[in-house]
Amino acid sequence: METKSLLKSREKVIFSINLNGSITDWSLTAQELFGYKKEELIGTSISSTYENIFSELLNYKERIIKGEKIPSFTSKRMLQDGTLVEMIYTFALNDFQENNEQKILCIIEKILPVKIRNSEPSRHHSKLKIKPLNNASEAKNLAAEFKDYFEDIVSNLQDIIFITDKSGKIVFASRGAKEATGFSSADILGYPVKKLFEKDEKFGKSIFEYLLGKGCVNDVETQILNKNNKNIPVLLSAANMLNNRGKLSGFTFIAKDITERLQKEEEIKYLRNYLDYTIEGIDDAVITVDFEKTILFLNRGAENMFGITSNEIKGKKIWSLFPDEIAEELSPNLTVEKMLKRNSSYNTECRMKSRSGTLFPAIFSVSILKDSYGTPIIGFVFVIKDITEIKKLEQQLLHSEKLASLGAMISGITHELNNKLGPVLGYSQLLKQSNLGSEELEMIGKIELSALSAKKIIQSLLGFSKQTKPELSLININDTIEKVLSLLEYKFESGNLKLETNLEEGLPSTLADGNQIEQVFLNILNNSIQAIGNRLGTISVKSFMKGENIVIQFTDNGYGISEKNLKKIFDPFFTTKEHNQGTGLGLSVCYGIIQSHNGKIHAESIEGKKTTFTVELPLRKTKIVKPYRDSEGIAREIAGRKKILIIDDDEMIKDLMVVVMKKNHIIESVNSGEKGLEKIKKNTYDLIITDLRMPVVDGFKLYEWVKENKPGQEKKIIFTTGDTYDGKTKEFLESTQNPFIPKPFNVEDFEDIVMSHLAKL
Repeated sequence: METKSLLKSREKVIFSINLNGSITDWSLTAQELFGYKKEELIGTSISSTYENIFSELLNYKERIIKGEKIPSFTSKRMLQDGTLVEMIYTFALNDFQENNEQKILCIIEKILPVKIRNSEPSRHHSKLKIKPLNNASEAKNLAAEFKDYFEDIVSNLQDIIFITDKSGKIVFASRGAKEATGFSSADILGYPVKKLFEKDEKFGKSIFEYLLGKGCVNDVETQILNKNNKNIPVLLSAANMLNNRGKLSGFTFIAKDITERLQKEEEIKYLRNYLDYTIEGIDDAVITVDFEKTILFLNRGAENMFGITSNEIKGKKIWSLFPDEIAEELSPNLTVEKMLKRNSSYNTECRMKSRSGTLFPAIFSVSILKDSYGTPIIGFVFVIKDITEIKKLEQQLLHSEKLASLGAMISGITHELNNKLGPVLGYSQLLKQSNLGSEELEMIGKIELSALSAKKIIQSLLGFSKQTKPELSLININDTIEKVLSLLEYKFESGNLKLETNLEEGLPSTLADGNQIEQVFLNILNNSIQAIGNRLGTISVKSFMKGENIVIQFTDNGYGISEKNLKKIFDPFFTTKEHNQGTGLGLSVCYGIIQSHNGKIHAESIEGKKTTFTVELPLRKTKIVKPYRDSEGIAREIAGRKKILIIDDDEMIKDLMVVVMKKNHIIESVNSGEKGLEKIKKNTYDLIITDLRMPVVDGFKLYEWVKENKPGQEKKIIFTTGDTYDGKTKEFLESTQNPFIPKPFNVEDFEDIVMSHLAKL
């Protein structure tokens, strides 16, 4: 388009953008004014094009969308033929919707030629006439003559501007040019402009040859070499200047320093790469879709989660990844209007399906993508997290909390159970010492046996409740496994079972209760043997280090455990075995033991195929001081009868101890801590036997009173309790180092502990 045609142009709307900032229309007038072709810009974001007019549009975009009236703007531009024009324009929102899409229009009000002011009214310059220069003095004079001629350009274009004669020597330099290159006015005039571009081979041998052949250069990225030999990146436009006879008289160069722009581009590139690496590096699925829910991008996490590739899924609807019922639920909620009204992401939990058809629990959130002005762009981003492992941990946590609550309840009732069981066991043992007939003795023996069985069950319950502290010593886990396997060797041989072991060599020793760990391994292996039954089967045992934990895995190819039962296997009294084949306490006790070692135990099973039990024990080296336990257990003859006070709020237990002790000693007894304390205040005893758990004044308070008010007498106290597994009780007994008698007790053990302690006093 010629300049005259441009000035007479009837095109009012020279370009437009949609609300997302993408260029939708680009006229011939815009092409002539800005130098960009239509096919270069349609569909691109206006923010990626560096023009002041576009920056102004972005600054006023939100106000335009709101319907505010925007004032007119004025800008000057130099065309390719060297003509300087002034354009007056404004922006507005179109009054109609085309294809349901509103646009912001750039409307040209006027395009006018810029009149150049002459420094002397008598002179008229229709064309710029430049003669070859002979020296710097002539260049200075010529510059002074045309100073006012260029004033409009210099005042409106704050870029780097050079004008040369046809030999390429600079006859004019703008302030911006001098500041950018570091040359003074005296140095720059007469300076060969080709030296400024000598490091750029983009134009061939000489920029002048390029200009002579092409006539002009429009917005070419190149570099200018400044006075200090530092390259300045610029966006260059240059053109031939012709005299009134149409012959070459010089050249014009207009360059824009793009250092800052390139730095921003590098930052954007870095941030884009950083974002790409970050998104690709996370395990969660990140998927972007357009407003029609068509997939545009998905990261590696999404590929792995759904078992698909980008090429397979791009261009398809996001709903193809969702089960039908989920897609039906979500589709109405994920519209631009609802997402903007919600002003936050849409979050939900559901079950997703992988390519193989496997369902897995997931949490996903959907957000609408917006630009810095809050305008929706592109579409939506889905972030999907596979929470299979989280669900497993939640189940384990709930299970642990349930067992902890049950353990606390068990710990509370075992004290009462032991108190009630004690007289049954004690009196049955005393009756066996009587002169009764064989039939009566047999019946009493059955009572004793039943009481002892009940005592074992209570001990198992207490072990499950995690109130007991293991007796720790350094053990080698592989040696423990080998020991347990040797105990079961006959079962493997007689049952035609194949045993496979893969024990990692060099496993470090760790602090653990060897007997308890053996009990755990033995129980798990017995369960594996029973799970295989009469079939030919394989049991594999594996040990290895995982971080700071020693891991032991037991796998069998038995009948497996159903998903329903798998959640209950560590519950007390839960069993799938036949009646009289088990109490259901085995795995619950194992759970308590491993918990008391600060470890973990869990099971995985495929019903009908296999089951794997995994035990994790932390690697520990620090030794723990073991609590004192009187182990002599040997009854001693004590010279003379001793004065003994027995304190217990359970009358039957108290009376039993009185019966056992009164044969050889002087016994006083009371049924409360308050009464016992009153007797201790008034009398001195050779021995005090007191229960720990009593109302008001318990054994703890009684001990502290004696220690403070009758120093030395506290060593004469023996404690009885049915709650030796309680943490507070264990800590107290360890600190006092006094002997204690657990309830229910064997009569002989009771006598041995009493006699042994009297012998030490």
